[in-house]
Amino acid sequence: MKEIDDKKYILDTIHNLSNNKNTHSVFSDVVICCAYALANASNFSQEREERFNRIIKSYGNQGVTEFASILAHLFNNYSNKKGSDILGEVYEELKLSNGNFGQFFTPLNVCNLMSEITLDKDDTEKELKNHGFISISDPACGSGRLLYSSYLTLLDRGVNSDDILLVGDDVDLLCSCMTYIQLSLTGASAIVNHKNTLTGEVYDTFYTPSFASNAKLQEKVFKQKGVDVEI
Repeated sequence: MKEIDDKKYILDTIHNLSNNKNTHSVFSDVVICCAYALANASNFSQEREERFNRIIKSYGNQGVTEFASILAHLFNNYSNKKGSDILGEVYEELKLSNGNFGQFFTPLNVCNLMSEITLDKDDTEKELKNHGFISISDPACGSGRLLYSSYLTLLDRGVNSDDILLVGDDVDLLCSCMTYIQLSLTGASAIVNHKNTLTGEVYDTFYTPSFASNAKLQEKVFKQKGVDVEI
């Protein structure tokens, strides 16, 4: 499987599944199901499981096969490619990024530049010394591009991945799931909240597999917040 085929496969499959459905709905269903499958392996939610089953059932046997294949291609993309935002690119190429849905993603090259400028070396070293980890937060994470760029920037500067925590919030479930999938497959330790950052209401919380298995980072994070780990 060539890495260049991954995005094309996902695009073609979503088009095929959209024969009798709205393309935006199909894309949302695919992303939500992939995110729920990953999340429930780390911290199980019955509510997620029930919604997952409802969505899959509406696509029949074809849906089970196609959704699983899309997730496999996402895995393949992130195992072979550094610095990509495949879901954000698919979203835009499907022409779903418009005023009707209210999602406009910052270009990845701009996110990379912002990360290089804002992540001061002295500040990151101070953060590591004082807290034992570096935390990067985005209260409107979209597809996760800024968090992803920040993560890669810190890795390039020699920061251990086990000492980096990414926290993403978004009021849109689709965006939360896009961010969660991409940070999970990147191998980042992250907490992604489906959350209204204006009211503080949290609808769901997703822990990436890397964070769920990183007991030392969990201890540092929740000790700083003064709460118990609940994963």
